[in-house]
Amino acid sequence: MRPSDTWQSPAELGDVRFSASKVWPTLPFDAIERLAAATRSPPVHCVANRNKYSSGQYNVAIELAFDDDVVWIARLWTNHDEESLLSAEETSRRLSCEVATLKLVKERTTIPVPTVFAYSVTDKNPLGWPYVFMSPLPGRSAEDLGISSPDDDFAIPPEKAEVFKTYCASMAAIQLQLSEISFDRIGSVYLGDHQDSFVIGPDVRTGIMPCASEGAYYAALCDKLIKDVLMDVDEEVQDDALFGVWIYSLLTATISRSRDMSGSYKLCHRDLHGKNTLLDPDGKIVGVLDWDFAACMPIEIFAGDACNLMKDMHWDHADQLEQFELYNRALRHAEEVRDLRRPNDPTSTLSGHMFSDLHASTTVQLVGYMSNLIPEYAGCRWVWEILCRHLFGTRDWAPFRQSPIFAEWCATQHVRLATRRVEETISVPVPRSRYGDV
Repeated sequence: MRPSDTWQSPAELGDVRFSASKVWPTLPFDAIERLAAATRSPPVHCVANRNKYSSGQYNVAIELAFDDDVVWIARLWTNHDEESLLSAEETSRRLSCEVATLKLVKERTTIPVPTVFAYSVTDKNPLGWPYVFMSPLPGRSAEDLGISSPDDDFAIPPEKAEVFKTYCASMAAIQLQLSEISFDRIGSVYLGDHQDSFVIGPDVRTGIMPCASEGAYYAALCDKLIKDVLMDVDEEVQDDALFGVWIYSLLTATISRSRDMSGSYKLCHRDLHGKNTLLDPDGKIVGVLDWDFAACMPIEIFAGDACNLMKDMHWDHADQLEQFELYNRALRHAEEVRDLRRPNDPTSTLSGHMFSDLHASTTVQLVGYMSNLIPEYAGCRWVWEILCRHLFGTRDWAPFRQSPIFAEWCATQHVRLATRRVEETISVPVPRSRYGDV
């Protein structure tokens, strides 16, 4: 079975969200074939599939078939989503991070990920686009297999129950392997100067420079959120958005002061949903895709990385809770099996806790849920209710919104922004870092 067997034609994908229908006719298929053929040693004639493709928000996947029956995938970063364009620097960082992470995961685990054969993180190449040539992975997505959905109230069909249990067990095994990849900094993974080592650089999602502690990371993250609110949100609703960020900052400050995790930041996929896992018919994960957001993160974010197997902190969906509990049991079982094989191994816990206990904790569920919501929904009252309920034991956010402490904090942020703008007008140029502009 080839990847294109489950793909669609350009006509079928024409109006689908994130389709590359506008750029598809302009893609340099002849150049792709020549470059791929030359990448093999000795060169092997290659034909690109011009009839079917797959695409995400920023890239297009093209199937390449060689005369010796070898199949590759060419991913071109075409940046075709007009509503969310990436700069050249952002594209370069994301592709650099993905290539490094794929090499790291393949080197240190048995997690099934693509093999990278060649890549370019800029458009200065014969294709005119950043690209990566990689091996294909078999399988169908969890959504295609009918055991995952973006809908909050999705229920696993009874006939798929065993498939879902196998999926949970497979995901638990993958998470335990990732828990053994640790770095002493929070940030994304990049290749070292000689391409034979791994270093931690800026977080590819936020641009935050490497941090040596949870406290430093969360402080930098909240500072970025505040700046984004003051720069991008309409003035009349800025204080509402700042209120959401303020409560979130109280949550993260409480967490970061409760433990010392220096030197043990685990590798997170950070986009580990149903479309990015490929399964065999029985539900076993045979491929994990799209590692361009991956980074070493605080333990609360790592423990909630399997985002489609978390609780919904806003609505109580019985079906979603059942799926969460099934996955948590799979995690616990995987830990028990590992501990029988490796008794008394001090590296088998996360900050002194079992992975399954952390995954089930309110702290991990809340941080995981909010980390994805706050950047876009900080000004929403239902977000305030969730944060206040779990932080203060009440859904009533009004007294906190009207508190003198928040008013003073809010005024301080406006002053900080004004000061920063003045400083930026008189500052000298900052040299480029080894990772590009951040």
